Amino acid sequence: MTIELVDTRDQLFLVALDTETTGLDCQRNDPIEIALKVIGASTGKEYGSLTSVIRIDDQAWNRASPRALEVNNFTWQEIKERGETVEVVARKICDLFSGLQLSSSNAKFICQNPSFDRGFFDKIVPPEQQREAKMPYHWLGLESMYHSQRIAKLSRGEVVSKVSYSKDAIARELDLAPEEKPHRAMNGVNHLLAIYRILVGYPCSGRKPLDQLKEWICAILRRIRAFFSFDFK
Repeated sequence: MTIELVDTRDQLFLVALDTETTGLDCQRNDPIEIALKVIGASTGKEYGSLTSVIRIDDQAWNRASPRALEVNNFTWQEIKERGETVEVVARKICDLFSGLQLSSSNAKFICQNPSFDRGFFDKIVPPEQQREAKMPYHWLGLESMYHSQRIAKLSRGEVVSKVSYSKDAIARELDLAPEEKPHRAMNGVNHLLAIYRILVGYPCSGRKPLDQLKEWICAILRRIRAFFSFDFK
């Protein structure tokens, strides 16, 4: 876990989060890894991070979906050797929040799909413990941000291409590389933030002119590609 001094320009913080799990059902399956990064919403500066493998028992492991384990490439041996108890991981998360004085009034969670990640996060840090730590109540979804931008383009009469709302599909639409493989939690967080930087950005990030020019060129190329891939039927 790392913590940095806060820039006074940052009054709102984004807690970027990703989990790896033994399946898609938070009632039946379990989280086996979590990663967090705390980012200033104005500057884009990283203030703290955490990644932990979570230990589960053999019964929980036996309920794991083979497809999920194929995606994240976790093994039972790795869980036994690197895993920490869920109570230890929850305490580390709470310590990160308290160390940066994060609360529901100055921070928001951000992830790809809140309906998925929040259910598994609740199994790591129970809701009562979240309330005691004054953790953020609001969860922002990357796919919703992307959807709102597509709707805004349509309302302006712009052409938008057909695309799925998976994170890799959104990245491809934005001319970004797919998430690093295997799917590990910190890889997911880094990919999430790379997409967020283009979709929303940081108003005080002080981007260099060359970086801005590069983004403008990419935006123009995306519009050209969307126009020529438009289905006129």
